[in-house]
Amino acid sequence: MLNLLPVAKLAAQLVAGLGVSKVVGDVLKSSTTVATKVDAIRVKVGIGVISGIIAEQGTKSIDRNLDKVAAWYVGRKTETEDEPTPEDES
Repeated sequence: MLNLLPVAKLAAQLVAGLGVSKVVGDVLKSSTTVATKVDAIRVKVGIGVISGIIAEQGTKSIDRNLDKVAAWYVGRKTETEDEPTPEDES
């Protein structure tokens, strides 16, 4: 499982980043009046910047939580391997 951890982190970060970008984009587009092309560019840049900031914090949280899950899994696996099996007791 631990060799899949970077892939799981990347997948979770991708999904979270896309979700954040969609929400931020919808909020900014619906609350901003775009009169010129410059305004449209400002809104798109703002969406990118704000989404990037939020996604970066989300990435840190995702990494931290997946690391906790991986540590729990390794600890659980170690506990299970240390338990005697019925064959060992006879």
